[in-house]
Amino acid sequence: MRGDHLEKAFLKERILPLLFNRKSATIFRSARNALESHNTTVNDLQEQYDSTNRTDGDFWESVADIISDAYDVSFSNFSEIEFEDFVRELLDARFDKEFRVNDIRKLDDGTAIDDFLSEVDEGDNIVLNSDDSDPRIIYVGEKSSREYVEPLRPTEEEYYPPLLLEINEGDDEIRLSGNKTQRNRFVYATHDYDNIVLQDEEPDSYDELDIDPLFVQKLKSHDIFLRDIRISGGNSNISLSVSSGEGVIEVQEFVDYDLLIQDKQDLLAVDKCKFIYVTEDEDVEFELNFQTFSRTSDNQEFIKISLEIAETEQETRETIEDILERYGIEVYEPYHKPPSYYFNKILTTHKNYRGKYYNSLQNIESSTGIDKLVDEEIINPDSEEEHIPLNKESLMEEIHSVLSDATGEDIEIGGRQHRIADIEEPEESRIQLTVKSYSDDAEDSHRRFYTVIIPFRARPDKFEKIYNIILTQVNYHQILTSESHTDVVRYIVRATQRKLRYQQEMLVEKEARRSVKILQDYYPEPDQFRESHDSKQQAGYDIEDHVNVVLRYLFRDYLPGGGKNEADGRLKLKNSHYLIDSKQSESIPQTQLTKSKQDLEDSGSSVFTESERMVFVVSKELLLSNTESGSLNKDARERIERDTDFSFHFISIEAISTLYDIFSENTNILSSNSKAYGQILSHVQSMIDESQFSENCEDLTGNEEEHIAKIRRTIDDSDYMPEDRYRYF
Repeated sequence: MRGDHLEKAFLKERILPLLFNRKSATIFRSARNALESHNTTVNDLQEQYDSTNRTDGDFWESVADIISDAYDVSFSNFSEIEFEDFVRELLDARFDKEFRVNDIRKLDDGTAIDDFLSEVDEGDNIVLNSDDSDPRIIYVGEKSSREYVEPLRPTEEEYYPPLLLEINEGDDEIRLSGNKTQRNRFVYATHDYDNIVLQDEEPDSYDELDIDPLFVQKLKSHDIFLRDIRISGGNSNISLSVSSGEGVIEVQEFVDYDLLIQDKQDLLAVDKCKFIYVTEDEDVEFELNFQTFSRTSDNQEFIKISLEIAETEQETRETIEDILERYGIEVYEPYHKPPSYYFNKILTTHKNYRGKYYNSLQNIESSTGIDKLVDEEIINPDSEEEHIPLNKESLMEEIHSVLSDATGEDIEIGGRQHRIADIEEPEESRIQLTVKSYSDDAEDSHRRFYTVIIPFRARPDKFEKIYNIILTQVNYHQILTSESHTDVVRYIVRATQRKLRYQQEMLVEKEARRSVKILQDYYPEPDQFRESHDSKQQAGYDIEDHVNVVLRYLFRDYLPGGGKNEADGRLKLKNSHYLIDSKQSESIPQTQLTKSKQDLEDSGSSVFTESERMVFVVSKELLLSNTESGSLNKDARERIERDTDFSFHFISIEAISTLYDIFSENTNILSSNSKAYGQILSHVQSMIDESQFSENCEDLTGNEEEHIAKIRRTIDDSDYMPEDRYRYF
């Protein structure tokens, strides 16, 4: 430390606030608690210091007591060491509190460390140098920044936002702790220093990155448990942040890593992972940050993984690094981003940046797939236009061609067979296909179908996003350059599963709350709802949409259909398949039954499972407005059913709304007690099956009330035992 750092004005205005403040000028939480317990503030300490001398022992020991409580450290006796050494101890404690190795840069052989320390020791920068530890630098950079000190009251606040640096002379490296802007500013500033030279980053090929995609699960065997994960961007098709608050995340229940991180490409979307390392003595928190950097010389981007852990846990750091290396994680080692990253960027980024990524791809010596884009006239780099043009129609046609060739190819994932069962001709700037999942195992014969849409210029509406799987961020490189149909199908299936698991289900839950409210307002007074629409038919279509949303919430395998000549959806309960059709009319005429019989016959020739049961979703109020009993036209149904295996069933909108209330109020039981959930679905199925024998609305009401009562009893008899958050500890 320089002599002017120990002057009273600098100690008061700079050192005292720095001891308690983060880099962002906000006080550490532990420091705030310690200050409150000592019934003081930083401003109070500064005022006290004004009225005492520079080296007053009582004052500085009181400051040390607060810091000791805040950061759980101890200090030398003030009277036994030099004043400068005592202040250095305080600054070291604050340095250790915040220092995390966000990045490491190698020093060139020409770096003269002592000369550099002398050179950087200027202005408000503080060099903490001693014979028994590596040199440390509190590097101020720019002091002035706009801060929102109080909500909605911006002020120009001058504070101390230091970058923390530590020089490891033995390994010829400098360790940086600060945000990316601060670190970049320092790297650029080194060009103006005479005595420090940072080595240029020389990233390895992405192929050299050998991280085990299942590293999170495997770290559990070393008592390292996930606490938080953030995934965004890349080709993950989702943005996800999952945190346990306290404790750890149960991987199998909360995060399916088989879907999130399937291969090295998915690592590009990982932003941050927080872990807890459980030892016999303590629980140590640390972070893995997946950072992106760029080189202006060749427009190449590369990644580094930083291990960020408290400076006081250096022995533990070495242990964690050894464990991580077993799974291919070498921290602070740079790796080029793969060609697929630039390939996909060309097809998805704004036109202003298309040329940048094209040039980056041109600088890669390995196979990139760029010829595919040029040969199929998807892009034209030789165009005289200002920006490289992108032909989305050609892209859509080429993607459709590849997916069409892969249709019917079976793959196995998780013991089940999957295939692209059907693909429609591209229209309205979208590709629509059907993914089928099934099993030959008699105990797992449940077939599932998912409608998947890949939009190009199209913007799917809200209901389309609920009914279908919308893949908006597609790994075009994987589809267009794959040499195997199996790889293409595997990618589509995995992307579908991931979207379903981490995005669509949350969207369905959100929209179901709104839809059920509309249904509950509708069924007591359907005529009033009709009057708010241009026609009865339009009102019926609106109710059909909201019914589908709620059924999608209740039965996650429910597949909405719809269309002018189709049933509204398909549902499987146990081994029985049902077609669902919303009929918001005053009667069930024979003509409708005849058409529904045809729908059942046609179901046998579709890509979906054949069904022999049709379920009508009805409004009892409308039926009762036509006949006193609310006839369900049983005589006509029996005539149509004669000499066939077909049957007609009913469920009222009231019953659907009630089921929603039961399911949403008891999600803890439904998600944790599979036996109770199975019994509830059996009661729902019995309610639908026995509705076949209802002659009128009174019979239907009695049947629904009986089975809903059984569902409530099942829930009342079920136990729910929440699992201990700390069950691993």
